[in-house]
Amino acid sequence: MIWTTVFVIAIVQGLFLISLIAIRSARNRLASGFIIAALFLMVLSNAGYLVIRTPLLDYVPQIWGISFGSPFLLGPLFFLYAKSTLDSSFQWRHWYVLHFVPYLIQQLLYAPFLLRGHDDWVAFAGVFLAGDLVISTTAAVAYALQILHLLAYTFVTIMWIRSSSSRTAHTSYLTPMPARARWLKSLGVCFAL
Repeated sequence: MIWTTVFVIAIVQGLFLISLIAIRSARNRLASGFIIAALFLMVLSNAGYLVIRTPLLDYVPQIWGISFGSPFLLGPLFFLYAKSTLDSSFQWRHWYVLHFVPYLIQQLLYAPFLLRGHDDWVAFAGVFLAGDLVISTTAAVAYALQILHLLAYTFVTIMWIRSSSSRTAHTSYLTPMPARARWLKSLGVCFAL
């Protein structure tokens, strides 16, 4: 019961933050878009765990699978958010899509599993919740790669934040650069945890 409450609160808070960011007129729409995408991904992840712990499992068990592989998205989103926040000349380039290729590869490899029917998802959730899920070597490698990918992006981003904040410490912005860097470092710690 406690987890259901935690997931509902996290979903509501995430949706609230998304709506606040989307409604206010941001000077940096690109940074707003990246943080909204990261928050939406977190909402979907929490929604999946809410579904498998409630009677919603009988109706929409596939929602749980939507966030599978999400660490492959969170790292690049954090990196691009940091770049768009600290670099005033940052602009979206089409090749930035390459940051998301590992996620796309994983989704393609797991498509047969992700496209299974309702009954398979309910059975899978039951095995998972009972603690009887046997993890294949392929799945273990995929999980390890997701974690390493997220940690690598987090490390590179935090290093870039440190170097960027020292180069632009005296630049005049509405939000001072040291404050931006502190916020991003805190966010980086959260991603690493």
